[in-house]
Amino acid sequence: MTLAFIGEKYDLPKIRKAVGEVEFEPFVMSLGRLGTFPTRSGVVWCGVRKDGQVAALASQLRQRLSAYGIPFSAMPFLPHVSLVQHPSHIVTEIDVPEASIKVERISVMKSERINGELVYSEI
Repeated sequence: MTLAFIGEKYDLPKIRKAVGEVEFEPFVMSLGRLGTFPTRSGVVWCGVRKDGQVAALASQLRQRLSAYGIPFSAMPFLPHVSLVQHPSHIVTEIDVPEASIKVERISVMKSERINGELVYSEI
């Protein structure tokens, strides 16, 4: 889940400092419905049921990034977990079984294309 999209130009020490200042108690988030992005229909995602904790976490991180002058995308936060990129079929009208994920930490991640595939890694 992306809490704040920073982009390709960044100051990693400042980002790590901002992330380190985010405080929260571990919590459980519940998954919701499936969907796709209108401009990125090649990605199927699973939404997160609204409970306020995920949005509060994203808001706190964004505040800390702003305090350090780190620019990030101003797109509204839409809590979701990306599931499939470039699926052969896009089907979102199915029932998602109840599932929950325990959130205990946040990480700084990067994405890069390796042999044509998007690969995510923690930095």
